[in-house]
Amino acid sequence: MKRFAITYDRGVMLALIVFGVAVFAASTRIDGATTSPSDIGPLFVPRIFAGALILFAVLAILFSKPSTEDHGGFNVTTLAVAALVIAYALLLPRLGYVASTLLILMAILNVLRAGSWWSTLLFSIGMTGGLYLIFEKVLTIGLPSGPWGF
Repeated sequence: MKRFAITYDRGVMLALIVFGVAVFAASTRIDGATTSPSDIGPLFVPRIFAGALILFAVLAILFSKPSTEDHGGFNVTTLAVAALVIAYALLLPRLGYVASTLLILMAILNVLRAGSWWSTLLFSIGMTGGLYLIFEKVLTIGLPSGPWGF
């Protein structure tokens, strides 16, 4: 019988499962009382995201072949992105979706050296604005608003 080894890839998938469970658990504190029973409401997106994340991470652990590539373990970039994701979770209720997403997305792209400062700024503005329009205006799913009302 083959021993189940925790490789880098499986470690990342296990971390994603833990994150998905944490997101689902946090969604239980969202007040859904203000929506009608026929409305999607604010619980839909985080629970679907968490469920999909858990499902696909489990499938990746069970069915993917172990990578032969040496990832070298976690490095400073990995830890910086993890810290920024935690910062995002802490900033979101205080600054709202727009400000938190814009700031953290720009920071992550800069940590990953994804391009020049102006290209990361434009991408962050476009992605934040596009997702805001889709969720707030098209799907009418309320996103956390900050002290500025958006």
